[in-house]
Amino acid sequence: MSLPSWNITRHRSHSCREKTTRAPSELHRQAIERIQRRFEQELSKSERDLQWAINQRNDSSLAQEYIGNLRLKLKNDYNQLVEEKVDEIEKYMNQRYNKERRLYQRKLQKTQIENEKFRMQEINQVVREQDVICEEKLAAQRSFYNRLLDEQAGRLRAERSLQSFESLNIEQLKDRLTRVEHSNCELKKVIQNLIINRKPIYKSAVYIPNFTV
Repeated sequence: MSLPSWNITRHRSHSCREKTTRAPSELHRQAIERIQRRFEQELSKSERDLQWAINQRNDSSLAQEYIGNLRLKLKNDYNQLVEEKVDEIEKYMNQRYNKERRLYQRKLQKTQIENEKFRMQEINQVVREQDVICEEKLAAQRSFYNRLLDEQAGRLRAERSLQSFESLNIEQLKDRLTRVEHSNCELKKVIQNLIINRKPIYKSAVYIPNFTV
Protein backbone atom coordinates (compact mmCIF):
# COMPACT_ATOMS: atom_id res chain seq x y z
CA MET A 1 0.00 0.00 0.00
CA SER A 2 1.44 3.35 -1.01
CA LEU A 3 1.97 6.30 1.31
CA PRO A 4 0.16 9.63 0.73
CA SER A 5 1.74 11.92 -1.85
CA TRP A 6 4.39 14.33 -0.53
CA ASN A 7 3.63 16.91 -3.22
CA ILE A 8 1.39 19.00 -1.01
CA THR A 9 0.37 22.26 -2.60
CA ARG A 10 1.57 25.17 -0.50
CA HIS A 11 -1.15 27.67 0.12
CA ARG A 12 -0.26 31.18 1.08
CA SER A 13 -1.94 32.18 4.28
CA HIS A 14 -4.71 34.72 3.81
CA SER A 15 -3.60 36.67 6.86
CA CYS A 16 -0.27 37.41 5.14
CA ARG A 17 -2.19 39.47 2.60
CA GLU A 18 -3.84 41.68 5.13
CA LYS A 19 -3.37 45.37 4.93
CA THR A 20 -0.03 46.60 6.21
CA THR A 21 -1.61 49.39 8.20
CA ARG A 22 -1.93 47.06 11.21
CA ALA A 23 0.67 47.22 13.95
CA PRO A 24 3.76 45.01 13.37
CA SER A 25 3.45 43.41 16.83
CA GLU A 26 -0.14 42.31 16.14
CA LEU A 27 0.80 40.96 12.73
CA HIS A 28 3.73 39.07 14.20
CA ARG A 29 1.55 37.54 16.94
CA GLN A 30 -1.03 36.40 14.43
CA ALA A 31 1.68 34.93 12.21
CA ILE A 32 3.06 32.91 15.14
CA GLU A 33 -0.42 31.66 15.96
CA ARG A 34 -0.94 30.60 12.35
CA ILE A 35 2.39 28.77 12.39
CA GLN A 36 1.47 26.97 15.62
CA ARG A 37 -1.95 25.93 14.30
CA ARG A 38 -0.43 24.73 11.07
CA PHE A 39 2.28 22.82 12.90
CA GLU A 40 -0.32 21.17 15.13
CA GLN A 41 -2.40 20.25 12.11
CA GLU A 42 0.58 18.80 10.29
CA LEU A 43 1.71 16.98 13.41
CA SER A 44 -1.73 15.48 13.93
CA LYS A 45 -1.86 14.47 10.29
CA SER A 46 1.61 12.97 10.50
CA GLU A 47 0.63 10.98 13.57
CA ARG A 48 -2.38 9.61 11.75
CA ASP A 49 -0.29 8.83 8.67
CA LEU A 50 2.37 7.24 10.83
CA GLN A 51 -0.17 5.11 12.60
CA TRP A 52 -1.62 4.16 9.27
CA ALA A 53 1.85 3.25 7.95
CA ILE A 54 2.60 1.18 11.04
CA ASN A 55 -0.70 -0.54 10.78
CA GLN A 56 -0.33 -1.23 7.09
CA ARG A 57 3.33 -2.06 6.97
CA ASN A 58 5.40 -2.60 9.99
CA ASP A 59 8.33 -0.80 8.46
CA SER A 60 10.00 1.71 10.81
CA SER A 61 12.31 3.03 8.10
CA LEU A 62 9.42 4.31 6.03
CA ALA A 63 7.90 5.92 9.10
CA GLN A 64 11.19 7.64 9.97
CA GLU A 65 11.57 8.83 6.38
CA TYR A 66 8.04 10.16 6.48
CA ILE A 67 8.70 11.97 9.75
CA GLY A 68 11.95 13.43 8.39
CA ASN A 69 10.22 14.65 5.25
CA LEU A 70 7.44 16.08 7.35
CA ARG A 71 9.88 17.93 9.60
CA LEU A 72 11.69 19.30 6.55
CA LYS A 73 8.41 20.45 5.06
CA LEU A 74 7.35 22.07 8.32
CA LYS A 75 10.71 23.81 8.56
CA ASN A 76 10.43 25.07 5.00
CA ASP A 77 6.88 26.26 5.62
CA TYR A 78 7.97 28.01 8.79
CA ASN A 79 10.88 29.70 7.02
CA GLN A 80 8.54 30.74 4.23
CA LEU A 81 6.09 32.23 6.71
CA VAL A 82 8.87 34.08 8.51
CA GLU A 83 10.19 35.41 5.20
CA GLU A 84 6.72 36.54 4.18
CA LYS A 85 6.27 38.14 7.57
CA VAL A 86 9.60 39.96 7.28
CA ASP A 87 8.63 41.16 3.80
CA GLU A 88 5.26 42.27 5.14
CA ILE A 89 6.85 44.18 8.00
CA GLU A 90 9.39 45.76 5.65
CA LYS A 91 6.57 46.79 3.33
CA TYR A 92 4.66 48.25 6.25
CA MET A 93 7.72 50.12 7.52
CA ASN A 94 8.46 51.44 4.04
CA GLN A 95 4.89 52.66 3.67
CA ARG A 96 5.04 54.23 7.12
CA TYR A 97 8.38 55.86 6.32
CA ASN A 98 7.12 57.19 2.99
CA LYS A 99 3.98 58.55 4.64
CA GLU A 100 5.95 60.28 7.41
CA ARG A 101 8.42 61.54 4.83
CA ARG A 102 5.62 63.08 2.76
CA LEU A 103 4.13 64.66 5.88
CA TYR A 104 7.53 66.04 6.85
CA GLN A 105 8.09 67.40 3.34
CA ARG A 106 4.70 69.11 3.38
CA LYS A 107 5.42 70.61 6.79
CA LEU A 108 8.87 71.66 5.64
CA GLN A 109 7.45 73.19 2.48
CA LYS A 110 4.80 75.01 4.49
CA THR A 111 7.47 76.29 6.89
CA GLN A 112 9.63 77.41 3.97
CA ILE A 113 6.68 79.22 2.41
CA GLU A 114 5.90 80.97 5.70
CA ASN A 115 9.56 81.90 6.16
CA GLU A 116 9.72 83.22 2.59
CA LYS A 117 6.52 85.19 3.15
CA PHE A 118 7.93 86.67 6.37
CA ARG A 119 11.22 87.48 4.61
CA MET A 120 9.36 89.24 1.79
CA GLN A 121 7.39 91.25 4.34
CA GLU A 122 10.64 92.33 5.99
CA ILE A 123 12.12 93.23 2.60
CA ASN A 124 9.01 95.25 1.71
CA GLN A 125 9.20 97.03 5.06
CA VAL A 126 12.86 97.91 4.47
CA VAL A 127 12.03 99.09 0.95
CA ARG A 128 9.24 101.32 2.27
CA GLU A 129 11.57 102.78 4.91
CA GLN A 130 14.23 103.38 2.27
CA ASP A 131 11.61 105.05 0.05
CA VAL A 132 10.69 107.41 2.88
CA ILE A 133 14.36 108.22 3.51
CA CYS A 134 14.95 108.80 -0.21
CA GLU A 135 11.91 111.07 -0.43
CA GLU A 136 13.16 113.09 2.56
CA LYS A 137 16.62 113.37 0.99
CA LEU A 138 15.12 114.39 -2.35
CA ALA A 139 12.97 117.02 -0.63
CA ALA A 140 16.02 118.40 1.21
CA GLN A 141 18.06 118.48 -2.00
CA ARG A 142 15.17 120.12 -3.85
CA SER A 143 14.92 122.80 -1.15
CA PHE A 144 18.70 123.31 -1.22
CA TYR A 145 18.76 123.63 -5.00
CA ASN A 146 15.81 126.03 -4.95
CA ARG A 147 17.61 128.18 -2.38
CA LEU A 148 20.74 128.17 -4.53
CA LEU A 149 18.66 129.13 -7.56
CA ASP A 150 17.02 131.96 -5.61
CA GLU A 151 20.42 133.21 -4.45
CA GLN A 152 21.75 133.01 -7.97
CA ALA A 153 18.72 134.89 -9.27
CA GLY A 154 19.25 137.54 -6.58
CA ARG A 155 22.89 137.93 -7.58
CA LEU A 156 21.87 138.23 -11.21
CA ARG A 157 19.33 140.93 -10.35
CA ALA A 158 21.94 142.77 -8.29
CA GLU A 159 24.40 142.58 -11.16
CA ARG A 160 21.75 143.93 -13.54
CA SER A 161 20.95 146.75 -11.10
CA LEU A 162 24.64 147.55 -10.78
CA GLN A 163 25.02 147.55 -14.52
CA SER A 164 22.01 149.88 -14.80
CA PHE A 165 23.48 152.13 -12.10
CA GLU A 166 26.81 152.31 -13.89
CA SER A 167 25.05 153.26 -17.08
CA LEU A 168 23.72 156.53 -15.53
CA ASN A 169 25.00 159.86 -16.76
CA ILE A 170 28.36 160.61 -15.17
CA GLU A 171 27.65 164.33 -15.38
CA GLN A 172 24.53 163.96 -13.29
CA LEU A 173 26.49 162.11 -10.67
CA LYS A 174 29.13 164.83 -10.58
CA ASP A 175 26.47 167.52 -10.24
CA ARG A 176 24.81 165.67 -7.38
CA LEU A 177 28.16 165.16 -5.70
CA THR A 178 28.94 168.90 -5.98
CA ARG A 179 25.61 169.85 -4.39
CA VAL A 180 26.18 167.39 -1.59
CA GLU A 181 29.63 168.76 -0.87
CA HIS A 182 28.31 172.34 -0.86
CA SER A 183 25.52 171.39 1.49
CA ASN A 184 27.98 169.69 3.79
CA CYS A 185 30.14 172.81 3.90
CA GLU A 186 27.17 175.03 4.78
CA LEU A 187 26.09 172.57 7.44
CA LYS A 188 29.55 172.56 9.00
CA LYS A 189 29.57 176.37 9.17
CA VAL A 190 26.23 176.46 10.92
CA ILE A 191 27.34 173.84 13.41
CA GLN A 192 30.56 175.76 14.13
CA ASN A 193 28.61 178.96 14.76
CA LEU A 194 26.33 177.14 17.15
CA ILE A 195 29.27 175.74 19.05
CA ILE A 196 30.98 179.14 19.32
CA ASN A 197 27.94 181.15 20.37
CA ARG A 198 26.31 178.56 22.63
CA LYS A 199 23.24 180.72 23.10
CA PRO A 200 20.50 179.09 25.19
CA ILE A 201 17.73 180.82 23.22
CA TYR A 202 17.84 181.01 19.46
CA LYS A 203 16.16 183.98 17.84
CA SER A 204 15.99 182.33 14.47
CA ALA A 205 15.78 178.74 13.40
CA VAL A 206 18.56 177.16 11.45
CA TYR A 207 17.43 176.25 8.00
CA ILE A 208 18.93 173.03 6.75
CA PRO A 209 17.97 172.48 3.19
CA ASN A 210 16.77 169.03 2.12
CA PHE A 211 19.14 168.01 -0.59
CA THR A 212 18.04 165.40 -3.03
CA VAL A 213 20.76 162.97 -3.86
